[in-house]
Amino acid sequence: SLSIITTDDTFLWKLPWHHWDFCKAYTHCVESFSKSHIQANLQQRLRANGRVDILAIWGHAPELELAKDLAALQQPRARLTHCQPKSAIDISDTFIKQPQIRILFFGGHGKTIELELEANIQSIGTIYLDKDTPISISKIKADLKQAIERGLQIAIFNCCSGLGLAQELADLNLPYLVVMRSQIPDKLAQQFCQDLLSRYSQGGDFTTAFHYARGQLIPRTNRDDEFESWLPMLVHNPQSNRVTWADLSRSWWQLPARP
Repeated sequence: SLSIITTDDTFLWKLPWHHWDFCKAYTHCVESFSKSHIQANLQQRLRANGRVDILAIWGHAPELELAKDLAALQQPRARLTHCQPKSAIDISDTFIKQPQIRILFFGGHGKTIELELEANIQSIGTIYLDKDTPISISKIKADLKQAIERGLQIAIFNCCSGLGLAQELADLNLPYLVVMRSQIPDKLAQQFCQDLLSRYSQGGDFTTAFHYARGQLIPRTNRDDEFESWLPMLVHNPQSNRVTWADLSRSWWQLPARP
């Protein structure tokens, strides 16, 4: 089951909700987040080719084993396009060339910058395309919005400190967005994505796969505080359809209505 925490107070997004008594009592419950003003996306009907189109964007991170992220994306019926852009303009060009993206994946480094504006804290999500210069996710927000209108269903940012990304992208009404709240060891991040996509491609909905993959982090940490299990965060648009892996590869992009 899915428990959606709807609030515009993004401070509440930082809390370890998986320790909530409700989630402990209902062990299959998955908490997700959304802002209060959300709506369903009107998607165009596009002819696809029976494949799940995935766009992987790689940041400059030679110390990370991004090859393992790449292996995690190679699931049944997946058609993978990947790029290592140098600027936000390069990303925009890639979106134009790949109009049928169903899953967007970013692997590399990220950072949340917090600015104090008139007694309010604004979180700015950034990703690193090179080793020195972060770019604000707002620079490609319009491209993401258009991709969602064309059928983008899932975005996974496998990078540290993604809370700012979640807060900035939540108002795009993307069906599913996964980020890491804080810093996460590279091996755990890789294994989480492997478990998530492998489970999802076997059938079932995305939230069930997310719950499984996050649960697998606990035995790997060898810790009692379950800290790492708190790191992956799911932002969900409750007005969107639940989609399986098979739905993403439908011959016509016309999702079935589901409760």
